Amino acid sequence: MDDPAILDEVVQVLGDVGQHNLGTPIVSITDSAGSPVAVHADHRIVVPTEGAGFFPSLTGAVAAVQAIAVELASLDRERSNQNIAASERTWDQMRIMHPRTSS
Repeated sequence: MDDPAILDEVVQVLGDVGQHNLGTPIVSITDSAGSPVAVHADHRIVVPTEGAGFFPSLTGAVAAVQAIAVELASLDRERSNQNIAASERTWDQMRIMHPRTSS
């Protein structure tokens, strides 16, 4: 989001990556195509942040991230399923999630 509190270090690193042409595309999810992060991005996804309350809404940004994750996972479904299963096993071992009960 176009936040004046964006760390200078983040903007500097993005500029350095772009200047050195490291071959890593930068994707920005922002509410402003002119934000300091977006101007360094190779791809910009602009999402609304207007909310009903005082704070900006993250709904658009979260939806964009989920859509990207689904598309990336579809590129190699078997590997994605293995990684998801490994994550769930770790969550079980660490007791992060409440145990499921069978109905």
